[in-house]
Parts: sequence; structure tokens; C-alpha cells
Amino acid sequence: MSSLAAAILAVRADHGGDCDLDHPGTPSSTVCLLRAGGDQLDYLVLCDSPLVLDAGGRVSVISDDRLDTAMAELRRTAATVPAGEADQATRFRHAVAVQRERMNRTHGYWVAAADPDAAYHGVTGTLPLRGPEAVRRAALLSDGASCAVEQFRLFDWAGLLDLVSTEGPDALIGRVRDAERDHADRLRRYKRSDDASVVFCEFDSGA
Repeated sequence: MSSLAAAILAVRADHGGDCDLDHPGTPSSTVCLLRAGGDQLDYLVLCDSPLVLDAGGRVSVISDDRLDTAMAELRRTAATVPAGEADQATRFRHAVAVQRERMNRTHGYWVAAADPDAAYHGVTGTLPLRGPEAVRRAALLSDGASCAVEQFRLFDWAGLLDLVSTEGPDALIGRVRDAERDHADRLRRYKRSDDASVVFCEFDSGA
């Protein structure tokens, strides 16, 4: 957590006071981190970049669902836009404004922007790298890649991990891009495709 906080401070310092970093529209990023040391693996997940793990022969997912909770509330408030102003652009601007009100707030969701305190609100934990419950594989995903499971239902988390293990991250991103083209008519978002990042790790569990 302290390393992430230091990174946020370093990026903030790079702006040299020329930018309004307290503006609610300040650029921000989700975070998914792993740190291997000795016989253990530390993780940190912040916002909607899940971590998929194969540990002890079982596949599980570490996620931060606070953004989903905030978005559900946002959808409920969308009905407050006056009927005469209910065009798509107006609804989008309203949704962004409401979402920003919940960003980096105790009862909202947390993301890496200009406030280093966000680093201390990540979902964290430690897992073994040795023994029967050791982590063997891990995939760190942005939401533009995890949508293969969460939105398009192309496969389950175990299937996603197997695909990345055997064919590489490019194969997963390619499947997502195909799904985006196939379902473009029903995608309810303001952009045709989303940024997609995948990092795959394999660990020698040893004895």
C-alpha cells in the first residue's frame, strides 16, 4: 500500500502545481498488483481490475465491488434527468457527474488518482507460494479484458485462465474484440471498445 501511495505522490509531483489535481475529473486508474517475496505473494486490487488466481488447484477471483455498487446507485439516479433532456449525451454527462461524486469517498469507491490515501483502501491479502495451497498461476486484468467473463460470458474464470495460459494474453483480447464487434448493437456504453490489459504470471510452487 505504501508503495502505491508513493507512486501516486510521485505522479502528482510531476505536474509541478500546473494542474488542478483536486478537480473531480482528474485522470485516474484502477490498480491490480502482485508482489512475490520468499514463500508468499501479496496482492492489492483497487477498483474494477480483478485478479484471477489458481491456488491449490482451485480458481478464484479477487475483486473490488465498490464501483459496481456505486454504479448501481448511479443507474437508479439516472431517472432524475428531466424527460425533455433525456438524450444520450445528457444522460452520459449526468452519469459521469454522479459517479465523480462517489469517487474516493468512504461510502463510494476508490481509484488511483491524485489522492495517495486511496492506496490504503485497496483490497489486499497474502497467499502462499509453497505447499498444497500455493498460487500456481495468476492473471491481472483490466475491466476491458475481464468483460470476457463478466459481460460477454465467453467462458468462466477457469476458462479465461486456461486460455491465457495456453494461448497468451493476445488470445483473450482478441476474443473480447470479436465479441464487441458481434454485439455492437446491444452494447450500452459510450465507446465501441474498452482498453484491455492482461498480465499473466506463473509460479514455481516448489516443495
